[in-house]
Amino acid sequence: MALITIPEIKVGDEITSTAINSFIASVNLLPTRINQENVRDQGIDRRNIAANCATLTATNANFLYKSDANHTMVTGTSTVALTTPAIKVGGASLTLNQGEKAIIYCSFSYYVVYNATHLLVRTSGAGGYQVNFELQWKYSAGSYALVTGTKRFSNIVLADYGGGARIGYHFLPKGSMTIVTVLHNTTGSAKSYEVALAACSNRSIGTGNSTEAIVKYVQMSAKIVRK
Repeated sequence: MALITIPEIKVGDEITSTAINSFIASVNLLPTRINQENVRDQGIDRRNIAANCATLTATNANFLYKSDANHTMVTGTSTVALTTPAIKVGGASLTLNQGEKAIIYCSFSYYVVYNATHLLVRTSGAGGYQVNFELQWKYSAGSYALVTGTKRFSNIVLADYGGGARIGYHFLPKGSMTIVTVLHNTTGSAKSYEVALAACSNRSIGTGNSTEAIVKYVQMSAKIVRK
């Protein structure tokens, strides 16, 4: 253990070179005498000094997806599925050890497309256009499943009441949305995760014609939290 000996000089003591040289010698010997008794885990946690020890955020495709392109979603059904092309992060690099978490951010814009093939007609109780979103996840070779708590709905409902001045008009919704979730590996082994945005566009009331909707201006990212 490295110690510095500070000379205790009292009032009235004779100042000699002995005390001063002893102090200088103890300082000069510090580099060769520092050991585990000087640096302890309780004082400096060595894991917190290591690179990527607390969080890990990368800019490769496993951790960040960015695109201004159009991404189509399923039309005419209430069942959501991955967009085309897929909006996702994860894979072999997004591996969580036991107790680690991953924070997933997904931000995007969306809009309904006017399409005569899927145009809603003004009929009683027809409702309006609706777009549904959710995050789905899988690990290893498993299948995609809903990430609990990430379902989001957007719609405008103006029902038709039989004609005249009370006829309803269907607007084409557009907007932006951010979904954030946390994955937590509570199992006893490391697992590689993949998370994707799933969506569909349909009719909010009743059945029949549904519309097309597009996801655009997307940014999806993942951050591993280790402590």
